[in-house]
Amino acid sequence: PDWTVDDCKNTSILLWRFANFLNNQLREQTPIEWQQQLNFISSGSGGLGGVGALLPEWKEAANWLETACQVQEVLLLNQVYPDGFQKEICTQYHKTVIRSFATLQMILARRGLPSFYDTEPFRTRFLAMHRMLADLVMPDGFTPAINSAVYARDWPAFLTAGNAFFKDPVLQWHLDRGYDPKLVPIQKGGAGWGNTILNDLSIPQAKGETEMPDVSSRLFPDSGIAILRDGLDESSNALVLDFGHPEGSHAYGGQASFSAWVKGTPAV
Repeated sequence: PDWTVDDCKNTSILLWRFANFLNNQLREQTPIEWQQQLNFISSGSGGLGGVGALLPEWKEAANWLETACQVQEVLLLNQVYPDGFQKEICTQYHKTVIRSFATLQMILARRGLPSFYDTEPFRTRFLAMHRMLADLVMPDGFTPAINSAVYARDWPAFLTAGNAFFKDPVLQWHLDRGYDPKLVPIQKGGAGWGNTILNDLSIPQAKGETEMPDVSSRLFPDSGIAILRDGLDESSNALVLDFGHPEGSHAYGGQASFSAWVKGTPAV
């Protein structure tokens, strides 16, 4: 339906109130308190920064944007391990945090402002998050349900949106290999929330530079994840072992949980 003048007015009021409330709340907290909120505050910072960046005519917008950028910088460097996994060690919430960061960082990048895609040390850590997700793609094209996550095939949305800015040859290799024009990124039986960060820059282009990733088994010592595999093709064998110590409430209670694929088919 068409929006009325009142619709626009009421929406603007809601956006302002929510942004102002969140900004005031965050300003009263320390960076340690930000970290304790894990993926929840990463989502809030994405929305707060998005409003600040997209509505600069509001006098509070610059402060909102500054707060959001500070929160995201703290979370990226302190709530994501150097090897790339978000500290909840959950594939689903790992992607949630990528989406939350990208909500703001893509706006900054498109406006020519410093972002996680081009400014160190943030670029290295954010790229590691995307490469970790790519490493977790199993022979059948799905990612494993590590801790409270779900078996999902929404990874192309995250890698496509991210690599519109990273231009990383390893991510491009995964995208070229997994691209299907009829693919709908799926999570929990429906279109995944990651699809919300897809945009006009995510339209497949002619193949750019690619680099085949390491096909051998991988150990991620910071996160406590091991990927054992004998290849990357559809008939490969693979096992993902979780021996880490996740933060937050999304952890499976057991130790050394694993998921296995035999000849390309999920077995455990």
